[in-house]
Amino acid sequence: MKVGFSKFLKKVVCLSLVFAILFLSGCSSDNVGELISYSLLNDPKNLDPQTASDPGAIMIINNIFEGLYRRTLQDTFELGVASKVEVSSDEKTYYYTIKDDLKWKYYTNDNKMEDGKLIDAKVTADDFLFGFQRLMDPKVSTPYSSDYYFIKNAKKVKEGELPLSELGVRVNEEGQFILEVEHKTPLMEELLSSAPAMPCNKDFFYSTKGRYGAKGSMIISNGPFFLSAWFNTDDSKFVRIRANDKYYDANSVVPLGINLTVRKQSEAYNKYKNHDIDTAIVNNEQFIDGKLYLHNYQQFQNSVIGIGFNQNKEQFANENIRTALATAIDRDNLNSVLQQDDQLIAKAIVPKSVTIGSTNYRAYIGNDACPVYDSKKAKELLDVGLSEIKSKNKKINDLNSMSILVNEKMSAVVEQTLQNWQRDLGVFLKIDAQPEEAYNKKLKSGEYDCAVMTFTSDADNPSSILSKFSIKSFANFINANIPNYQKMLDNASVQESLDSMAKEYYAIEKEICTNGNFIPIYYQAEYFVCHDVKNIIFDQGSRQFYYMYATNK
Repeated sequence: MKVGFSKFLKKVVCLSLVFAILFLSGCSSDNVGELISYSLLNDPKNLDPQTASDPGAIMIINNIFEGLYRRTLQDTFELGVASKVEVSSDEKTYYYTIKDDLKWKYYTNDNKMEDGKLIDAKVTADDFLFGFQRLMDPKVSTPYSSDYYFIKNAKKVKEGELPLSELGVRVNEEGQFILEVEHKTPLMEELLSSAPAMPCNKDFFYSTKGRYGAKGSMIISNGPFFLSAWFNTDDSKFVRIRANDKYYDANSVVPLGINLTVRKQSEAYNKYKNHDIDTAIVNNEQFIDGKLYLHNYQQFQNSVIGIGFNQNKEQFANENIRTALATAIDRDNLNSVLQQDDQLIAKAIVPKSVTIGSTNYRAYIGNDACPVYDSKKAKELLDVGLSEIKSKNKKINDLNSMSILVNEKMSAVVEQTLQNWQRDLGVFLKIDAQPEEAYNKKLKSGEYDCAVMTFTSDADNPSSILSKFSIKSFANFINANIPNYQKMLDNASVQESLDSMAKEYYAIEKEICTNGNFIPIYYQAEYFVCHDVKNIIFDQGSRQFYYMYATNK
């Protein structure tokens, strides 16, 4: 009933902006200078641009800092802190002139550090030099450094093969920031507008004595907003950012500020329904039950749900067994139990809203990285795999002692999958359905055989999800150790053309799927909804918001 009802209403209301990149529809009022509110799911732990990893923190960073480039209202990129860029004839050296008289903005309006010292520092090329040196410093844990391996010697510096002085960044006598690259990249402007590429004031950084970004008084800003409050207590968790009067383009900053409060999604949904907050991200059930299709909204998919195998378990360390189970996935059969507006069959890993160089990645490269369903081949692979592990451990007869961990809300799709495996392979896995908190605890501790897992894109590029299968990643719950995997990721990130980059990422998807490291089942749809707000730049692939131009009545 829900499926048909939703489709009918979408046709009736004819909201053509569902898949628009910019959230430009909304209140027709020209009133500006209001506060806009949104709920964070988790309290940001770290607002250090070079080391932050959680999406909420990155969103705040991208609004309170500005890099060499910035996003426009059309969701393209233009020069930000840089006033101009000159490029060498071989297109391998970029000379960025930094705008004059740019000032850092401190956490509070009195611009005082904890020791009372006034902050009146200018933003200079040296701040970008120090920021990139921190990004590539082998001693600093920087989760997105490999995205910047297009910079000359970056990979060798990060891996300790060359000293930091050999990194392709420097400042010349004219005060220009000089960036040398190994090659061109189609993602360069986007990457240089993102959190890891933000400037870092060396004097302020060292004044924090190792606590840079750990709390509000340990941050200074150079973007359209600055951090005015950051509370994290048992009773209150919120962040407040306000328009930065020291920003060089302060007249173009529309809202007074953004109120960000940490809430569970259900609480955020209720707050939105009651008009207590302006914007929200909701699931399909909330979207339908709250009649939010009557609001301004965007549907997007930046999460993939599938089955991962704990490769610390002897059975699932066997590639033939994993591949057999992957080959026995009958997606046509599974399609009948999915909610068609909410869950979209996945034959690859990277979700449908993720882009690559402003081009939709899935539309560009296709959606068919998984093994084709073949029950006969799957049974042959399973028999070979079981024979291999029995030769090492005679106590193992089959997989029927194993279980599959699942968040209890996802049990319908799992039941259908297990029925297929029972029918085609004679494999009878037990379902270990757990409430969300218990599920997450078991997953992180490795207390499972195989599990239904969700992987979400935190940045709008294929690497964001694919890097989570690296042995170095904290999100690698399956304990996969794919040979040369990091080398494959690094190689994809340094491709000079969008076409070659997309093909390299697609080859990585096939490597994961073909060998049964992860079986994608469906992409999860969500909805960004708002009341009377327009001109929020919402990046579907990363769930990131850019508020500089946002208008609220």
